[in-house]
Order: sequence, then structure tokens, then C-alpha cells
Amino acid sequence: MCLDGKYVKVKGYDKKIPFLYCIDYYSHDIIAGFLCVSENRESFKKIFRLLKTVNYPLKFLVVDDIIDKALLPLKYYYPKALLQLCSTHVLRNIRQLLKDIGKKNRTNYEPFLKDLSKYLRTKTSFQNKEKSIYWFLKTYSIDSLLEDILLTIFKKRDYVFAFCKRKKKLPHSNNLIEGINSHLEGRLKTIRGFNSFKSAERFLNAWMIRRRTKTFNSCSKKFCYLNGKTSLELVLKDDFSIKTTLADIYKK
Repeated sequence: MCLDGKYVKVKGYDKKIPFLYCIDYYSHDIIAGFLCVSENRESFKKIFRLLKTVNYPLKFLVVDDIIDKALLPLKYYYPKALLQLCSTHVLRNIRQLLKDIGKKNRTNYEPFLKDLSKYLRTKTSFQNKEKSIYWFLKTYSIDSLLEDILLTIFKKRDYVFAFCKRKKKLPHSNNLIEGINSHLEGRLKTIRGFNSFKSAERFLNAWMIRRRTKTFNSCSKKFCYLNGKTSLELVLKDDFSIKTTLADIYKK
């Protein structure tokens, strides 16, 4: 499952507030989502409680750098679930840091970033990932900044390389949900903010229903089995009718 938040502008709040939602990786279905005042442990506790309520069998979760907020609530409701830090997010932060510093000291960090990108994204055994860090330290430890970056990755290795702990092919980034975020952003730009928390909630609930009932038609080879279907019909139980379910939703 992929979990992320999209910040929206709501009247009465000094800053934009987060809409937290999560998507099943294989069906692309939005399992749960709600608007909240801030991204804190209580918000994550609520979303994992919702997942537990609908009996979602969460085994693997991809997030950005929010371990301190999401880990404890996750382990409370899903103690056996693995948490994966988004590799794209990790690389983006490191690249930005090195870009700013590289300009000041006129250092080219591209070779390091190229090696690091391959290291973070290539699937191998978790043990090989641990061993490879020593090659990086030996190669790049001349620069204390790069050494600190590598040591931080090593400390977080259980979350950076969680996708290597299972034989099954698992995602190591939140690219899927970030792509959907960009679609939501396009809709939000035309609105330019909401007059109240309730109106924002109603819009976002309607958006989720729309996403769940929209037919996929441009999924890549990896997800070509989704084309021609809706995410909702993929997750409905056998004794539920898609037409009846939709009729009930739109009545409400």
C-alpha cells in the first residue's frame, strides 16, 4: 500500500491542511482517506484503524520521510507490516542538499548520486544491501558530508531497503500515489481553496468516489490488467453488485 498526503487550502486555517489517503498498489484502489488538521500520530492512527475496520490485509507500506509519525500507529494495528521509505523522496532530499552545497564548494556530486540511485533502487538481498554500504564508505568517505549521508542511510536501512526483505516484487517508491496527487492538484487549482472544512471534505469524498468508479484506460504494461476496469469492481466481494453499490453511493 502507498500512503501520502495532499495539502489543501481551507478558509479559517492559516496554512494548508493535509488530506491523507492510501492506495492499494495492485488494484490502484483508494482504500481510505480523510481531511485532517495536521499530519501527526493521531491522524495516522485513525487511518490505520480505518484500514483495520475494513479488514484490509496490510503487509507492506510505502511512505515518505514520516517514520516518527507513522511507525508506532502502524505497528499498533499491523505489527507484522513492513515500512518502506520512498526511494524517490530520499534521493530528492539528498540531491537538493548536494546541489546547494556543490554550488558553494564547486564540487561535482553527480557520480555519487548516480551510484546511490542505482544502489537504492536495485533489488537484491537485504544482506547484500548491508554489505554494499562498506564499498560506498570506502569509495566516498573522503568527503565527510557523503559519509554522513551514507551512515544515515545505514541507520535507516530497515526502512530504506524493506522491499528487499521479501522475494515478491514490491514497490520502493510512492510514484504511483504521487502521480494521482498531480491529478488531484489539477482539480484543486480550479477551486483555489474551500470556504469550510465541511465543503473540503465533501469535495474530497466525491473525488475519491470518482477515482474508484473511473475506468482505467492508460495503465502501463506492468498494470495492463487494470485497463477496462474500475478499482472498485476489483475489490468488491463476490456477493456485491457493482451497479447496486454505485446506486447506494450516489443516493447518499
